[in-house]
Amino acid sequence: TKAASDPIVSEKYIQWVVEDSFSNGRPYWDILDHVLLVPDVMPYEKMKVRLLNGTHSALSYISYLDGHRIVDKALADQDVNFFTRMFLAEQVKTVPPVPGVELTEYCDVLLERFANPSIKDQIQRLAEDGSTKTSTTWAPVILDHIADKRDTPLMALAVASWIRYMAGVDDLGNPITITDPRADELKPLAIKALQKRDVLPFIKATLGEDIAASSRFVKSVGVWYKRLLSEGAGRVLGSLDQFGMTIDDGNDTLK
Repeated sequence: TKAASDPIVSEKYIQWVVEDSFSNGRPYWDILDHVLLVPDVMPYEKMKVRLLNGTHSALSYISYLDGHRIVDKALADQDVNFFTRMFLAEQVKTVPPVPGVELTEYCDVLLERFANPSIKDQIQRLAEDGSTKTSTTWAPVILDHIADKRDTPLMALAVASWIRYMAGVDDLGNPITITDPRADELKPLAIKALQKRDVLPFIKATLGEDIAASSRFVKSVGVWYKRLLSEGAGRVLGSLDQFGMTIDDGNDTLK
């Protein structure tokens, strides 16, 4: 039993982004390395939501299907780690420059944080409330990719994994407890996708009509979904090195 005075293991990472607008004098918080006083916090929020939160969801569904339950242990799996790195590399293309932040370094730090063995974050916690989270973390990103006519294999795989997860059983036949405010609506759609190999109704119900109207994106999700069913998440993850990675203008990008 821990006493109130016992030390607690935490992250060394700290970042505070504060709008530089104060009603009664300006504090000297910016003398601290981990505090940024900025005129507009929105670029930082966009970066955090798209890269940290969006990647949390992406790694949770496919790694859970593959049998992982703890985040750091999943990241110790080289195939999950590679998927996560590639996913970040793909989505960072939708994040505009952020003052005072090197995006490549930010992505590297995120991977280090996810892999921290002292945190013991639960994958199922990250997978909760997907219908709420993805509306802000994935949908705007997908729309940006569609507008720029970019292929998005990693986002498509993440969506396919989510649909597969929402059917309520992992690749080993173990039941999955679905925690989502729309579970009663979405689980039947996921089961229907499982039966008919059709991902469109689920995409339309969760990510919206505009994304569902992109035949290119829906087709990509469908291809990954069928592979998840026929091969399993582990084999799909193990095949991803065919994409490779490179460095382009200071940002990790897919070849």
